[in-house]
Amino acid sequence: MNKGTSLAVVAALSVAVLGGLILIASREPEPDLTVSVTSEPAIERAGDGEAAAGIEALDRATAALNRAGDAAGEMAADLADQADEGLDAALTVESFDYSKVRAAIAESDLPASEKETLVSALDGARGAPGLLQQVLKQIREALQA
Repeated sequence: MNKGTSLAVVAALSVAVLGGLILIASREPEPDLTVSVTSEPAIERAGDGEAAAGIEALDRATAALNRAGDAAGEMAADLADQADEGLDAALTVESFDYSKVRAAIAESDLPASEKETLVSALDGARGAPGLLQQVLKQIREALQA
């Protein structure tokens, strides 16, 4: 997975988790944690009830976060698949997309010298379909390594 795909996955995951937290906040009523000071036994009973309510609220929030995390994971996987498919298509002569290929090279973890070599080869082959096919193959192999 290249850096661009990784950033998209992180962004999608962040949005999904934030959405889950907002959903939790909007659905879960806040427990009333006020205690009236009347007598020690009353305070102790109220404290026990509030502790149980707090634990129950925490359990509900944890379950909701787990559901949001699962949904975010699925969404991130879908986005990564879409990004990979888009790049795969851009790396063919038929669907060649210079901007996508150049961005994929720039965002990759390849050494700077290899990036420069690939971009130079891409620029040189841009108008020659026979040469372009071989250069795109080299770029695909370099990005997948």
